[in-house]
Amino acid sequence: MLARKQMRTSCSFLVALGVFFLVGGARVYAKIWHMPDDFPNLHAAFAKMSGGDTLVIRAGRYTGVSNVFSNDHKPPDGTAQQYTVIKADDGAGVFFDGEFARSMFKPTTLHYVRLEGIKWGQYSEGGAVELYRSIYVKMLGCAAFDMGSSCAGNISVSKSSYVLLEDCWVWGNTRYSFLVYQSDHVVVRRCVARMDRSTGVKEPIGIFRNYTSDYVEWQNCIAIDSDRRAEYFTEPKEALYGAFYHSGSSNIYWRGVIALNNQMPAGWVGGRCHDKEFHNCVFWDNWSGIC
Repeated sequence: MLARKQMRTSCSFLVALGVFFLVGGARVYAKIWHMPDDFPNLHAAFAKMSGGDTLVIRAGRYTGVSNVFSNDHKPPDGTAQQYTVIKADDGAGVFFDGEFARSMFKPTTLHYVRLEGIKWGQYSEGGAVELYRSIYVKMLGCAAFDMGSSCAGNISVSKSSYVLLEDCWVWGNTRYSFLVYQSDHVVVRRCVARMDRSTGVKEPIGIFRNYTSDYVEWQNCIAIDSDRRAEYFTEPKEALYGAFYHSGSSNIYWRGVIALNNQMPAGWVGGRCHDKEFHNCVFWDNWSGIC
């Protein structure tokens, strides 16, 4: 009996040891790179990186086509055990500037990638920070402002699954500040948005938008001081739908969200919505309540 227990203990230890070496081994081969120390631009970095590597970007303003996240130049896929990480150096000011001439973030099919502390802005027509056809992506502490006039959302999740947006913020020109479109299993947590203008946009506008997407959690998000109504109607609009707006979706949960001082409805629930819930939300000093 004692021998059997000792054998079980030994086997358990060997399994644990094997797991330790497997996980540890995966991390040994992942590298930490720095830009511009190791690479002059993003395209050079992505060409050299392997899945699971980390790229730390020093503070600065980055411009030009060689710093565009694109289909041909994007981070390599990570794994569930080891995400590929693209991050700002210790929260430093990292700004990818479109110079109103180009879009700086337009890749498709990112898998197991984490983006941290990066700001994008001043895009050309139609630009946005869009996660498109991507799976298992985390965007943490990132920002976007003054996107292209025909963009759908300054930060948007489109046709993607298992995405986390956390501690992100948006301001400036926009149609929707945050958009989740035809996606599922998305969490938007502690994000803040202010709509300053909606120049060149003729379609419906709003701040946090859930559009034909299922199993989405909006947690502790804040729409604040979007009070420049004259700036929203420089062109005729189909509608101003509000701070929190969803339609054509199911299993949608708004938890602890806040709409404060906005010249628009606090919220709008459109057609074909099922299993929607609001919990512990605060709506104050808006044009109207939930429509």
